[in-house]
Amino acid sequence: MDVVLGLPRLDECLEAKVLRSGPEPPPESLAATVRSLRDTLQQAISLRESGHYERAIELAQQVVGDDASLAYFPLRAEGLLELGRSQSRSTFPSEARRSLEMSHDAATQAKHDSLAAEASVGLVYVLATQLHRLDDAETWVGRAEAWIERTDAPLHLRASFLTHRALLALERGEFDAACALFRQAIDTQLTAQDIHPLSLSSKYNNLGLALERAGHSEEAIAAHTKALELRQEILGEHHPDIATSHMQLGNVFNQQHDYTRARQELELALASFQSTVGEAHHATAAAHTNLGLVLQRQGELPLALAQHYAARESYAAAGGDRRVELGQVALNVATALGDQGKHAEALEENLLALRLFQDALPPEHPFIGHTFHNIGREQLALGDIEASLEAEQEAQRIWETRNGPQFPNLVYSLSGIGEALHRLGRLDEALVPLERAIVVGEQSDGDPAGLMWARLVLARVLDERGGSEERVHALAKSALDWLDASGANDPEARPELERLLDPLR
Repeated sequence: MDVVLGLPRLDECLEAKVLRSGPEPPPESLAATVRSLRDTLQQAISLRESGHYERAIELAQQVVGDDASLAYFPLRAEGLLELGRSQSRSTFPSEARRSLEMSHDAATQAKHDSLAAEASVGLVYVLATQLHRLDDAETWVGRAEAWIERTDAPLHLRASFLTHRALLALERGEFDAACALFRQAIDTQLTAQDIHPLSLSSKYNNLGLALERAGHSEEAIAAHTKALELRQEILGEHHPDIATSHMQLGNVFNQQHDYTRARQELELALASFQSTVGEAHHATAAAHTNLGLVLQRQGELPLALAQHYAARESYAAAGGDRRVELGQVALNVATALGDQGKHAEALEENLLALRLFQDALPPEHPFIGHTFHNIGREQLALGDIEASLEAEQEAQRIWETRNGPQFPNLVYSLSGIGEALHRLGRLDEALVPLERAIVVGEQSDGDPAGLMWARLVLARVLDERGGSEERVHALAKSALDWLDASGANDPEARPELERLLDPLR
């Protein structure tokens, strides 16, 4: 199983408007300097929104370091807030965390409650999606909620808070909860009198990402298309956010096995990221990864591996805590190596991914389930059938515990369990997980490649047990029809399906 990298966005932390109600005005001796520095902050905001993050950081640092900022805490809080936002959009999440925490503290000291709420909401995003400190993010959810209720916060900030709670749910693998929160955030934003198109576009982008991970690909395309349209109206074509929308669309087309359109979107996204944010950036690394996945599906394995290795280099150059992203890259490298028959090397990459995920994520995160499934596949290929069965059963346990009995990815672990039991000669036992895999696959909007494989393995088991030839034929034909329609390159599945359909076998 491949892991697609998405790019959630910092939502209303892009809002140009800084709330200034509550604190005392600056003393007369500082008033002119404060006005000038706030003009500088507005320039920083404009630079950030146009994708010039490094220059925005420089201007925000000028404001934070000025003597007037040190003397007037509301200005210091505003400067640190913008510095944290720009650092978050660049490649400095740890620095963004420090800046936002200092902004919160300065706002609290200045009795600037609204600004403290803004900083708290921003911290939920950075901690959840960039640093993967989920328990810390949950702590700031409580603080942000308290500030929002205390200040009777405007709708745009409430919508931002809902968005960042949704991103936290997404990081925890709670996809349905994330979708519901994103929809609530969009509804709240649309109720606001002053709708900021860029913040609204980021909500649609994030909703699309959650829908994609939940397996609802058509709805995901609609959400990403809406995000792209809103961004194009404001930003034109040469901007990192436009590249993000193209990448997200490419990911969903890949999920739908429309590889031609997926490759077009992802090549466009990669070129755009390289020209706007450079190679040493997490967004560029994600584009490398996702393009590599499409190339894998098209059977261009050397090109795919080159993209995955480029992603690894980009993440390393970007800096920060990249354990989760590097774990995802290791999974994808492993899949490409396994597809080339290099199963021992693939197993080592999967074990690396498992160490990274277990170090950075909750113990029952879906990514850990993915990793156990992939480990099971490679152990099966290496002939360690009992170990493969145990790994697939652990993947099933994690997915069912976290995501429920109808989680689409269960098709993979159930098929893997059935295949391992088949290889152990326990054909009757193999039927139960394989029949269930078919039901889950047919009742969910998951990856049709998984359903194809479940049908193949079940047909194989039924054929060896001397089961109904009509059922074997129907299963094999459905699987082969999907292979033909999708254009997927699967040199292992096709010959066996053709054998099962051969009337002379």
